[in-house]
Amino acid sequence: MPSAAASDLPIASIRQSDTVRLVASGRLKPPSLAPLADDDDEFDDLLRLEYATHGRLRAEQFGLPDLDPNELVHGVPGAVFVNAAFVYPRKGGN
Repeated sequence: MPSAAASDLPIASIRQSDTVRLVASGRLKPPSLAPLADDDDEFDDLLRLEYATHGRLRAEQFGLPDLDPNELVHGVPGAVFVNAAFVYPRKGGN
């Protein structure tokens, strides 16, 4: 996990249609961001960027407009998948 807490990172308004999210999946070996970094410091910077733009991680820490972070699932197998359903809902509903 990155050394800086998500609450320490600056937040800026952006247009989603103009963005690409970096995904550093823990299931991928080697990590998918590793080839983009020349050293450990750059890799840490990329991880901080990934965590700052990660909707589920932000929701688990800070909540959503109509959902407190304590209402999400924590500490059980599969929690990330359950929480992702609330963070990334389909237009027609989940």
